[in-house]
Parts: sequence; structure tokens; C-alpha cells
Amino acid sequence: MNSYHHFLGQLGMLLGAEEPGQNFFKELRFEEDKLFEKCLFHQMVTQVYQYREPLQSLYPQLSAAFFQQVRDYTIVNTTRIMLYESFLKELAGLFAVQGIEFRLLKGPGLAEQLYAESYLRSFGDLDILIRVQDLERVDKSLLDLGFACADDLYSSFPDAVARKYRLARHYIRHQPNELAVDLHLNIGSRLHPIQFRSSDFWDNPKVVRIGEVKVLTFHDTANVIYLLYHALKHYYFKMIWLLDIHYALDTWAIDEPLFATLLQRYDMSRMWRLFRQLRNEIFCSETDSEMPAELIRGRVLSRIARPETVFEGVLPWSHSLSRLILPMLYLSSWRRKFVYLCHQLFPPRAMVQECYRAGQYKAGWKCYLLNRSCAIWELIRMGWKARRKGAANV
Repeated sequence: MNSYHHFLGQLGMLLGAEEPGQNFFKELRFEEDKLFEKCLFHQMVTQVYQYREPLQSLYPQLSAAFFQQVRDYTIVNTTRIMLYESFLKELAGLFAVQGIEFRLLKGPGLAEQLYAESYLRSFGDLDILIRVQDLERVDKSLLDLGFACADDLYSSFPDAVARKYRLARHYIRHQPNELAVDLHLNIGSRLHPIQFRSSDFWDNPKVVRIGEVKVLTFHDTANVIYLLYHALKHYYFKMIWLLDIHYALDTWAIDEPLFATLLQRYDMSRMWRLFRQLRNEIFCSETDSEMPAELIRGRVLSRIARPETVFEGVLPWSHSLSRLILPMLYLSSWRRKFVYLCHQLFPPRAMVQECYRAGQYKAGWKCYLLNRSCAIWELIRMGWKARRKGAANV
């Protein structure tokens, strides 16, 4: 474990209410800019500020300038949260006039519900979930408010393709203040391995007051399911996503039978056990007696998704291969893994035509073939290395 992983590990213990030891880690060396960037990537700078005193004691070699940088960021983050609260009030009022229903995801909703102070949960944008049929009206509303589609892959897709595959859209506004909105048409796109029923998340919403406005979000049990999926669906990891679930399990009243039903319905029991393993190792958390015991038993699930991998933030492969491998860790049956892998490597022709020849992305055939061929080659090499290693051990 390198010094940066060690620092994040000690921070995790503090967040898990584990008393720090009397040891001092003076021998560890840091590039302070790199340490700050690592904390920034994990959206944990405000947690460093929260526990600055024990961290200063544990790591006396860190300069006062480093902790001043942490303090400055926390002040800026507090201001940003106030801006987003004001904008959310404006947006909710506009949607109410037009009869547009939405659900607030992550970010400010979690900051209000789970954290002692809202500034302790940093976020980069406002995530909202809307009905598919409201896409055009919401798009027009955001454009009228001065937003523009971010210059990324998803901005190239026509509305018809975005609706069909439930693709997210990213909007950004630079004036008068820089704000960003992520617009979601479903919990996950149709390209993801887990397909959710909208009714499980839209129904029985929870009212959350943020600043001067009341908004709707998922009920607590569905929200934990969503946060679990979000934390482990990417090709990278962030500590803040795991911390959200850690706090949610300690704060919210989870409907145990419903929770167990949803885990089974969406084949997320293995993902749940993987999270519990990470939670216990990072935040030194004991198993919750409230949770069904049969869902938290089990051996070590993976030698890939370990605390060191989480601290590093990325898997040791290309993004293309990581997107293929990570679902292999939590899909339960070999049949589902095989179907998902084939679907990703060799998707239907219509999907390729619509997603890679849409709008401004017509040169995407070359990109598609290059990404898939690289991923296949990496899989072959990884399998060959594993086979040689196994033979050597024998």
C-alpha cells in the first residue's frame, strides 16, 4: 500500500468512527499536490477538512499549506452548494408550471439527508431523472435557462436514439455562474447489464427539503439499491459513493423484505456482498444486524475490487476492458456473464448503426471497431497470462 492509499485508508477509518491509533506516520512521503488531486478525485476533500486535526497528528509531515488548500476548497464548495440550491428552486418552479415530474438523484439530496453539514458532500452537477416523454420539454427549458449540451459523446445522439436507449445528457452553463445538469431518462441505459423497472423507483417518492424548496427523490430502500448500483457500475471507483451507502445504511429506515426482493429481482446480491466486504475493510464497519444474514455471508468475492483498487480509483486496464470486466464481478450466473459479454463485444447491428452513426458521430465505425478489437485482445492476453500463472503454480 503506497502512502496515498495509506492516507485514504486512515481517513476511511476516521469516517467509520474508528479511533486512530497512537502511531505517527512520519516516514511516509507525499507530493502534496498529488495527494490533494487524489482526494479531489474521490470527492473527499471536505472529509479531510472535517478530520483535519487527527490527520495533522497522524501525518505531521504534511504542511500547513496543504490543509489551507483543503480549507479553501471547502469554502468554495459551500458557496457552490448555495448556488445549486438556488438553481434547484428555480428549476423546480419552472417544471411545476409545465407539469414536468422529476426525481432528484445523489448530490444535494444526499448532502441534506446523510451528512452532518451539507457542505461535507461535494458534487459536480445536479442529477435529475425525468420521464422519457418529457425529454423535449426539459431540453428546451434548460436551453432557455442558458444551458447548452456538453461537448461529449452523448450530445451527438438525436432525441429518438437517446429515448430508445435511455441515454443520459449532460448540460452546462457558464454564466452568470457555472452550473451543470445531468439529465437521466432511466436508472441505467439499455446498454447496462442491469435493467430496472421504473415503478420500483418512481412510486412512493420521498420529500426532501433543500434550502427553500421541497423536491422528490426515491424512497429510502430504492435509493440504497440505486446508490449500490451507481457505486459499482463504472470502470472506476470513488470513495464518496461508498461513503454515501455507508451513511445511508446507518441513517435510513430500510424495508428489509423489500430490500431483499429488489436485490434478488435485479441480480444484485453479489454486488451487495461485494460492497459489504469493501465497507468493512475501508470504514471498519461491523455487519449490520438489521440486514438479512444470508445476503452478507460469503467468501472474498474478488481480488480485483479491493480497498487498494478503490483508493487508486481505476482498474489496471483500459476503459474499454474495465467496462467489460467489472460486471463480471457481480453478475451471479455464468449464463448472464456470457450473454452480457457477447452483447458488449458483438451488439446488434441496429444498435451499432444508431449509436455509432448518429448525428455528428458518423465516423464512429472506426472507433467502435478499434475499441472492441482492443478489448478482445486485452481479454485474450489476460486469459493467457492467468493460464500461464496457474501452470507455473502447479
